[in-house]
Amino acid sequence: MICRCCNIKEADKKNTHYLTDAIIRKCLNENGTNLREKGFMFGLSNKSPFVEFGFQRETNTTSIIDALRREPSVEEINEAKKNPFSVDHFFCSDCEKLFTNIESEFINDILPKLRGINFEKINQRTIEFVNCFLIRKFFLLQFWRTSICDSAFDLKVTFKEKLHNGIFQDDPVLSKIPLRITHLNTVGTDLEYTKNIVGILKGKSNFAIFFNDFIIQAFEKTEDINFIEFYGLNQKDNFIQSFNVNENRFIIDILFNQERIYFASTLNQNDLAPKIIGYYQNIFVSRFYTTFGYQPKPQLISSFIHGILYDKNCSEEKRYSIERIQSYANDFFLRLINKC
Repeated sequence: MICRCCNIKEADKKNTHYLTDAIIRKCLNENGTNLREKGFMFGLSNKSPFVEFGFQRETNTTSIIDALRREPSVEEINEAKKNPFSVDHFFCSDCEKLFTNIESEFINDILPKLRGINFEKINQRTIEFVNCFLIRKFFLLQFWRTSICDSAFDLKVTFKEKLHNGIFQDDPVLSKIPLRITHLNTVGTDLEYTKNIVGILKGKSNFAIFFNDFIIQAFEKTEDINFIEFYGLNQKDNFIQSFNVNENRFIIDILFNQERIYFASTLNQNDLAPKIIGYYQNIFVSRFYTTFGYQPKPQLISSFIHGILYDKNCSEEKRYSIERIQSYANDFFLRLINKC
């Protein structure tokens, strides 16, 4: 297989993180630790409303059993050997070095000016950087690599080409790409990073990447910018102006710590809960009618949904998994049948 970056050499590199590992690690890892391959992972299936639960290879066995309420299966153990947001044989070792150089420069020169600072205390809503091209290269590298490695992040071919030329050939076209970075100011212990999100968003021609304590939004050109409310993150009256284009200083927006927590909570509640509630309600009504021959009362439906959402006897890691929902539904119906 040929490298998808240089299109010349053999793609010999394994375990290439297409979202920079040093940035996302604290978010994914157990207790917010900065160790590799340790912690729980979540992913919402595109084919169902169930949340698939996984764990990384060095996660404490007791923690896994506590979360799963059982021993992990062979399939889950094999899946755990794969690293999150990484691919094998997509890139060559030489191109991997290009990625690492960009990442290392950002992590050494830019990241310390963002992490470990309580921006609310100094009432600072933005921060400016003169090294615009480095910031663009780093964050748009995440956009380009994700578009290459994740088929769901299907940027236009012309957009991918602009990103590639700008990042790897120092083409000035990179400065013309509208780019907005929001820093989710994460204050407190490393455990706070686990409240952030890692993943992608695609909707209404808007592409965004949740990148632990950063959110990346970009468009191919200014004319493509279209507004989405995005749970309070974006403001319609200055949305276009909030993007950096041909800038002399790169401006990063800052979301204060409590706003960060509220944003993540709102995103989960609005994006996940409405979908699953309707789905589970339909399943419950259908199964109830099949079992008892008549429609359930609204209070009973509400009781069923409430148990899914708030049952304290269920670990959060497994709350929306297929296994847990099946077990919960069986127990719920068994209690109903025994009352008859």
